[in-house]
Amino acid sequence: MSLLINNNGFSWFTTEKIKAKGYLFADSALYSQSDILKYFSDIKNKADFVQKLQIANGSFAVVLEIDGIIYAAVDKLRSIPLFFNVQTGQICDSIPLGIDQPLNSDAVDSFLLTGYTVGNSTLLDTYSQVQAGEYIVREEGATQRAFYYRHFQPTQKLAIANYYKPLAEVSQRVFERLVESCRDRTIIVPLSGGYDSRYIVGMLKKIGYKNVLCYTYGRESSFEVEISKHVATQLGFPWHFVNYSEEKWHTYLNDKKWEDYAFNYSSLPHCQEYLALKELTEKHILPRDGIIVPGFCGDLLGGSYLPQEIASDSFNELSQVELSQYILRSHFNLDNEAKNLGTLYEAIRDDIQVAFAASENDFISRNEEFFTRHKVAKFVVNSLRVYEYFGYEWRMPLWDDELTNFWYQIDYHKKIGKQLYDNFLFDFIFKEQNIAFKKGGANSVKKRLERHKTLHRLANAFYPQLSFVWRRFFKPRKYEDFNSFDVLYDILAQDVLRQGVNKLPSKHNINSIYSYWLIQRLKQKQSGLQIKT
Repeated sequence: MSLLINNNGFSWFTTEKIKAKGYLFADSALYSQSDILKYFSDIKNKADFVQKLQIANGSFAVVLEIDGIIYAAVDKLRSIPLFFNVQTGQICDSIPLGIDQPLNSDAVDSFLLTGYTVGNSTLLDTYSQVQAGEYIVREEGATQRAFYYRHFQPTQKLAIANYYKPLAEVSQRVFERLVESCRDRTIIVPLSGGYDSRYIVGMLKKIGYKNVLCYTYGRESSFEVEISKHVATQLGFPWHFVNYSEEKWHTYLNDKKWEDYAFNYSSLPHCQEYLALKELTEKHILPRDGIIVPGFCGDLLGGSYLPQEIASDSFNELSQVELSQYILRSHFNLDNEAKNLGTLYEAIRDDIQVAFAASENDFISRNEEFFTRHKVAKFVVNSLRVYEYFGYEWRMPLWDDELTNFWYQIDYHKKIGKQLYDNFLFDFIFKEQNIAFKKGGANSVKKRLERHKTLHRLANAFYPQLSFVWRRFFKPRKYEDFNSFDVLYDILAQDVLRQGVNKLPSKHNINSIYSYWLIQRLKQKQSGLQIKT
């Protein structure tokens, strides 16, 4: 029994027994549109289902019925979410707002500190979610869950003298698959001043794909706009800019259908690109059959989220720290208060199912697996909903299976400060395409210092002073609040203050006040209901 009604972006294709959407590659063959049904058509049992899921390289969701048993799964990054009603057994692709039941206080704590909920939970006891790389089996009223894939990094690392050549070959195949899946349609790239989206446009230019369009947004004075325009111009791709203003942010907050579409009681809606997509779509700048290709979290694979203690050669300090304590301290850091950190800690411990890491590599692997399955899959990748909301398909080439598997086999010492990742991009792509523009800002300087262990501790210790010097002497307007989030913060803060709240989250991270504001709105909607304790 399923309720699959979201046909924005990718559409559901169905037979009597199979419902699937998205696209995938397997054994060099592309399965997209209705062809994705063929990929799952010969499954006879759970073993067949798991095997198909493990080798499927792409973004998809699938629900099928075999001999009265219901199977459902999402891809390795939960790019197309599925939810499950634990009372009725119904599988659905969205949870409507306005459900008349109290919120779970433990899930609220997680949401306020991260913008998402831990594990399979949602903010409602009656609904759970299918996690990245997970499948469920529903048989005779009972539900089983299991992972067919985890983002653990193998202990056996690649032993090669020159990483550039194999990484170049992998990148070539990844982008050949990308353009094959797009079938000559316009590839639309949200082009920032960073390196991930530049990786995408640089590779598209390198392999000769010409039907590319770029856009960026925010404050016109920002370095993001300056660099992205230079990159697009140099590559010969059309480029568009959308300026953000207070009036536009009010428009965003007034679109309750968007909140309903992206929220699903589990992930904070993505606010950053909504205004750009809305304006570019209304002005008919983006072709309706265009495919949006963002550069989500390529730098994560390259090492940008390695524990700081690893980079500064002080891992011994972590060797006696319980992994769930580290995850709670490091990743649950929005500026909101939790009512019960102890319960949240227990939820993390239950999720990772291990107390202490067996080795330095194991610590890194388990930490990044949790980060990928939660922050990346439920928060960052949930940004794809904004593309769908405006009717566009999307692709995520930087999370192609072959590319992720390559990076998972790289020794973490090569990832400190993103040294291999950045050097490869500059030496193999950016310089060749004349787009080797460096990012700036105090944080960029700090990242470069992280490559040198002797300077890393100083960079961390004196980061506030470094930031002050940068703001005081190095053209701060280019690097401060390029998304115009201060305007959105003020709007949300005024609304929260009207509710009688005295203490506001800081302006450091817009998601702090946004998550708080959203929870407060839910409480108001559920008038007469109390937060469940």
